[in-house]
Amino acid sequence: MPSYLMLALAFSGAAAVAFALTPLVARLAGRLGIVDKPDSRKMHAEPVPRLGGVAILIGLAAGSLALGLVKGWDVLLKLFGDEHYLSLLVPCLIVFTVGFLDDIRGLPPIVRVVAECVAAAMLMQAGFVMESIWNPFGDPIELGLLAYPITMLWFVGVTNAFNLIDGLDGLLASVGLASLLGCAVVSRRLGMIGTPVLALAFGGALAGVLPWNWHKAKVFLGDSGSLLIGFGVAALSLRASTYVTGGVALHVLLALCAVPVMETFLTLARRYVNAKPIFVPDMGHIHTIIGAVLNDVSPRGGGHYGYGYGSYRYGYGRKYYGGQREETESS
Repeated sequence: MPSYLMLALAFSGAAAVAFALTPLVARLAGRLGIVDKPDSRKMHAEPVPRLGGVAILIGLAAGSLALGLVKGWDVLLKLFGDEHYLSLLVPCLIVFTVGFLDDIRGLPPIVRVVAECVAAAMLMQAGFVMESIWNPFGDPIELGLLAYPITMLWFVGVTNAFNLIDGLDGLLASVGLASLLGCAVVSRRLGMIGTPVLALAFGGALAGVLPWNWHKAKVFLGDSGSLLIGFGVAALSLRASTYVTGGVALHVLLALCAVPVMETFLTLARRYVNAKPIFVPDMGHIHTIIGAVLNDVSPRGGGHYGYGYGSYRYGYGRKYYGGQREETESS
């Protein structure tokens, strides 16, 4: 099967399953009372079901398994037999489960952070580590003992960064989709197969949920969705950027997660300057300000913001990696 058919099958399979499943999940969440209730800090006026992350997880699995059903399980095992990919399963489930429990009953922030650290440590044990930084002027810069704490900070930081931007209808899903498409473009133009398939299966799941998350949202992604997206993007972006040369290309890594990383830095700085606790929510987020400005023009401003970022990511990947291809059988 040509690689582009694999990519299309992974994306479309995940999108179809997630699209069909999302209204069922939303209906179940509504009946169980798992909803996001409006308050003075939020922009919706009625309770909204918040288990969209369940549809994303199942859609991601469906997109990956579609290859096995259509072409044979040997193809699937060939793509994901590498420990780097199979090792993603348990950490992602840990992060999703913690987010799911937080959606249902609420958890202290420290519990979520500890779970994210455990999941990140498992991935680091499997080889997802920033051991060196790409240096355009010479040999890669070795991080030595700093490699592990820096990598841990990347996973935990990006995971929570995506959670921070979940404030407008369609924003988190569209920004996550943009980042995943960027990972797919970058990794495929470098000759990888496994990474773009997984990124597109993940992105297809987001694309399937997005129509139901668009204004006015019929379902929210919840912490199960935001944490799963953030953790998955952190892992896949690290994999794609590490393959560029002998080290991690920081400009690629940060560009793939530009919006959430920028939002996190600004949020931490704002709360520090205002002497407010880090985990106490406020109304100073970029998406809150943009939403207030664009709401008079279009209630879909958050989604437009995300899609604009998506166009930037796709163009960046094609331009920067247009002439850099290294064919491999599975990466």
